[in-house]
Amino acid sequence: MNAVLRICGLPLAVALCSGPLFGPAQSSSEPRSDAGPVRVILDTDIGPDCDDVGAVCVLHALADRGEAHILGMMCCTSCEWGAPCLDALNAYFGRTDIPVGTLKERGFLADAGYNRVLAETYPHRIKNGKDAPDAVGLYRQLLAGQPDGSVVIVAVGPLKTLSKLLDSPADKTSSLNGAELVAKKVKLLSCMGGWYPKATGERGPEFNFQKDVAAAKVVTERWPTPVVFSGAEIGSGIMTGRRVATDEPEYHPLTLAFAVWPDAGFGRDRASWDETAVLYGVRGPGKYWSLSKNGYNRIGEKGTNTFTEDRDRTHRYLVPSTPVSELEDVIEGLMVGAREGPSDFDFNIATYSQDGIGTVAAKDEVPPDGAKSHAFDRNPKSVWMAKSPTSWIGYQCPDGKKYAVSKYRITSAFAAAEHDPGSWTLSGSNDGGKTWAQLDSRGPEGFDGRGRTREFAFKNDAAFNIYRFDFSASRAVHVAGIELLEHVQNERGVPVTGISLDQTKVSIPVAGRAALNVSVTPLNARDKDVVWASSDGQVASVQRIGKNTAMVSARRAGACTVTATGTNGKSLASCSVAVTDSTLPAPWVYREINSPAVPGGASYSAETFTLTGGGAAIERWWKRVYDQFSFVCQNKRGDWEIVARVTAQTKSSPGAIAGLMFRESTARDSRFVLLGITPARELFLSWRSGPEDEGPRKVLGKYDLPIYLKLRRRGASFDASVSADGTNWGEPLGTFSSKAFEPDMMVGLCVTARNNPTTSTATFDHVSVTERPPAK
Repeated sequence: MNAVLRICGLPLAVALCSGPLFGPAQSSSEPRSDAGPVRVILDTDIGPDCDDVGAVCVLHALADRGEAHILGMMCCTSCEWGAPCLDALNAYFGRTDIPVGTLKERGFLADAGYNRVLAETYPHRIKNGKDAPDAVGLYRQLLAGQPDGSVVIVAVGPLKTLSKLLDSPADKTSSLNGAELVAKKVKLLSCMGGWYPKATGERGPEFNFQKDVAAAKVVTERWPTPVVFSGAEIGSGIMTGRRVATDEPEYHPLTLAFAVWPDAGFGRDRASWDETAVLYGVRGPGKYWSLSKNGYNRIGEKGTNTFTEDRDRTHRYLVPSTPVSELEDVIEGLMVGAREGPSDFDFNIATYSQDGIGTVAAKDEVPPDGAKSHAFDRNPKSVWMAKSPTSWIGYQCPDGKKYAVSKYRITSAFAAAEHDPGSWTLSGSNDGGKTWAQLDSRGPEGFDGRGRTREFAFKNDAAFNIYRFDFSASRAVHVAGIELLEHVQNERGVPVTGISLDQTKVSIPVAGRAALNVSVTPLNARDKDVVWASSDGQVASVQRIGKNTAMVSARRAGACTVTATGTNGKSLASCSVAVTDSTLPAPWVYREINSPAVPGGASYSAETFTLTGGGAAIERWWKRVYDQFSFVCQNKRGDWEIVARVTAQTKSSPGAIAGLMFRESTARDSRFVLLGITPARELFLSWRSGPEDEGPRKVLGKYDLPIYLKLRRRGASFDASVSADGTNWGEPLGTFSSKAFEPDMMVGLCVTARNNPTTSTATFDHVSVTERPPAK
């Protein structure tokens, strides 16, 4: 009998030659080496949460920088859209040759989510999970072809495929069984999973361990190389993602994944669990983390885990050593740093309409079931119902942005066919709907069944801010879906030959703003990025707010020139900017708090203030979001009250705010008291009495617009009131007292979008600021 001594299931000879399995393993826990890029295989459950897409972005950015070589990716779930989604992401970043494997087992986390949306949006080769190779077989093939001790596996999902890899027998790819092959070829497993030092109390079983406890036990008990765990506590406090929505094109897959995933949302942040495992797997601890002492991670029956120190074992976990804000900047810098590869696909410019991006308007609607928003909400089961057989519906892009639409899709509703549009025209406008250019006309047309989508193409290179359909049907028009498609194309080796702007002269008052849209030729040029600059930033600044758009903000009266320059440094276009005096009456001034991603503005006409504000919120959240908003204010000392009627408010998000505020300074964490109203018509009183205050909120009720608001200060006390007519106020609805506030404060009107990539606009009239000295 040929008995072989085994350690942890490995032949002794393999265990001895594959690096230290026991004892201190400082160097073997470090993925970086002087041998070139780190060879990485990513194992992900892409779909159950959107941080997996963030991890893919980070990995591609590291590969772009020469720090990583991506050998392959594995989907560790049964979802048929997992492998196609990974394939689409790799193609988006220009790496169509990365092999993708998938779990060949039914019923494990099989539900589709954003992974299906991404796979249906971006080009890819793998059409279905059935077309992808078995993950275990691909693992064996990839590992067998690599130098010994050279591969880092980054696992950011349940450990099912890795468990199966360990149990795999020798085959024609390699004479080694799975555990032997891993021991010979793998340098490190960087695993997102568990809580450290243990899961107790509110720290219940972590998702990746809980979803397949048996696999987690197999891997933690039998994995033959060093393992470093990035615990849930590491990623939970690192919030990233929002920069992608503001710094990258609207069609970026991470932005789309966040929008589709309900626990994230368009333009918002998500905890960076998976990104941390990728970052460690490629760069090692660096200055970001230190490592725990050696030990052993034991998995409980329900997926809980306990880490026990043991110098003879090779499990370790990450320990924070860098401020969270720095890690957020590093990870987001990599997210936006991943280079887009050659592209050729169509993207719906109204994709984010239900997320507050842009405005839907219609001649009529039958709310709530037939609301106009249903035509653009990505839900084929919801329907826009007009009241008549002839009606129109349109979409206006946000903040002056323009897109060149050359295709569109219409989905029929589930009502009788007589409600389907039978003929229509599509028109575009760039002057707010005053004039229209007809782009396409159809009819008679029909739909082959209920809930059917038809696509129509037409020739158009012109970009428009508003698109409108004029429909005709036999009965009241019903439409389940409309998509306005811009063609995204770039090809390797095609240089930019020209740049033009949609405006060459603009005149705006101080505190005003104007959008500039750039066009790059040819349309299939590889690098369409431009650099924006102002010749005098004190007169007017310029800030990029999208792939093709920048916002010019007027600072003081004067003249300057704004330029857009191609990355080749040769192609250039310019716009002359004349800034006139502010329309705001003295002593009102405009202030923008904490530099929102999309600048706002303010104007005054016919005794009405119009205030546009960007920003994420007027509060602190996850210690990452601070106040961002537009503020029209006066400086006052002592006891004053401000009254205004809020007459209108756009819905950039359900939590957008228009209201009245007392504030000590323009600092992002300044003390303040706010009486605000949201598009959901929730009236509330909020405040911050110290830098660490998270901004408590007292809900005062629901009120329709227009509504008069009053916020009054009396020494250390503030009270809030409402009125339907501006005369009868009744008792204050809410009060707040604090001796922390200084006598000198700014008092005024404020607006925030509570949606980083766009703005909200509100109008105020009957505005007054009156001194109210204390009674003697």
